[in-house]
Amino acid sequence: MVRFFWLDADGPTPAPDAQLILYPKYPEVRMSGFLRGAKRAPVVLMRSRDEGRVLFLGICADGRVLGHVVAADDPVAHTFDAAASGLETTGVFHDLEKLRQDGTDPKEALLAALRRIHAKGWIASQKMGRAGVPAPLQRPQRRRLYAGS
Repeated sequence: MVRFFWLDADGPTPAPDAQLILYPKYPEVRMSGFLRGAKRAPVVLMRSRDEGRVLFLGICADGRVLGHVVAADDPVAHTFDAAASGLETTGVFHDLEKLRQDGTDPKEALLAALRRIHAKGWIASQKMGRAGVPAPLQRPQRRRLYAGS
């Protein structure tokens, strides 16, 4: 069993039937069941055979495995394609560790980004549009979030 979660704009959603299967005769390991039972699984993208899809996998400190997939025309896929040259690869896997700029510690980078957000003060609620462009959140009760506390 693997604790696999799909990650989307609403956060992680569990894929309770995900499992790893060892085929010692070949030798290989395959993952199955990652769509079954997952409420927000990207079924259409994962069942398609479209070229250029990008599947991101990450491991959390608590052992969870996160997956996120984007279509070839998604801005994230374009950004990844531009950055992927020169990355260390094993088979179809790219090691994204080298995308860290100038050896910055990820925790420190996150804290610096949070400091910049805090310094902005009040921020109007937004959502990320399909083209990756922020747009005002259109809800009956519009709320404003304060980045700092």
